Amino acid sequence: MLPFVLLGVAVSFVLLGGLTMNPHSAAIGGRYIAYEVSTPGGGVTAGLYGAAVCAPLLLSSHRPLVVFGVVNVAALALLAGLLSAGLISLWCIWAAVWSIVIARHLRESSTAPSARSVSALSAG
Repeated sequence: MLPFVLLGVAVSFVLLGGLTMNPHSAAIGGRYIAYEVSTPGGGVTAGLYGAAVCAPLLLSSHRPLVVFGVVNVAALALLAGLLSAGLISLWCIWAAVWSIVIARHLRESSTAPSARSVSALSAG
């Protein structure tokens, strides 16, 4: 997973540089606020961002993470289509919903006893 972490860090710096050093704007775009940020590479940078976020999920050995990765890729394609058609932008809602799902999963899994600790207790 290290290559994807490094890719994510590199893309983050490119996006941060574009946001802080280049002109940016916001305007009404159809039924949403269209943000314009000049970044080197444009669509390539966006594609690399998608790869850094989705590829580790798709390559996971845990089936739920792979399913989440497939759903995420499909949703990103749908959201990109809606955005390019000028209909609506739902990126923030998508990120917020999945942040809640992930946080809830982590909270529930951290409070549940692991199978190893349960078997150790019963053996003792």
